[in-house]
Amino acid sequence: MGFDLAKGMELRQIYMSGYLVLGLSTLITLLIVANSKRISAEEMKEMYL
Repeated sequence: MGFDLAKGMELRQIYMSGYLVLGLSTLITLLIVANSKRISAEEMKEMYL
C-alpha cells in the first residue's frame, strides 16, 4: 500500500531497507551454518563414543 502511495521512496530509506535486508540475510545464513555444525558435532560424538 505504501508503495502505491509512493511513501518511503526517498533514496536514504531505499538504501536503509537494502542494508537491513542484507544484514538480516547474513545473520540468518550464519545461524543456519552454526546450527548445522552443532548438529554435526553432536552426531559425531554419538557415533564415536
